Amino acid sequence: MVRKVWLYILQRRADDVALLVFEHVNVDAGIQIPAGTVEPDEDLQAAARRELFEEAGVEVDSLTPLEVVERHWHGQDVQAHLFAAWEPANARDEWIHHVTGKGEDEGMVFRYFWLPRTEWSQLWGDFKLGYPALNSFIADLATEQI
Repeated sequence: MVRKVWLYILQRRADDVALLVFEHVNVDAGIQIPAGTVEPDEDLQAAARRELFEEAGVEVDSLTPLEVVERHWHGQDVQAHLFAAWEPANARDEWIHHVTGKGEDEGMVFRYFWLPRTEWSQLWGDFKLGYPALNSFIADLATEQI
C-alpha cells in the first residue's frame, strides 16, 4: 500500500472560502491540489508539510487531519491521508512555482491560484473525494466562531 498526503489549503473570503489549486504550466493534467507520496518511516504531518513546500513553496501554521481514503489507482493500492489548513498570512493570489524535491514532479512548473467553492467541481479526479470531510471542517469552524 502506497501512502499519500492530499492537502486542502483554504482561504477565507468575505462570502465563503476558496481552495488552493494548481495547473501544470506545460501539460494538460487538470486542476489539482498539492499532494504526494509519504517516504518510508516518514511522519504523516512531516510528509504533508514537505509536500506542500516542495509543490507550492508554502508553509502553514497547522494541519488538521480530515480522513483517510483508500483507492486502487494506476495499478496500485493507495492510502491517501487528507489534511486541511488555512492559508499562510503571506499567501499571494496567484503564483508560478518550480517543484523541488526528489520526486517525479521535480522540476515541473505549476501555476497556483485560489478556486472559489462554487467552482470546486473542476478539481481533477479522486481529489473530489475529500469534499465531504472538507465541508465538515469548514462547518465546524463556522460553528466554533458563533
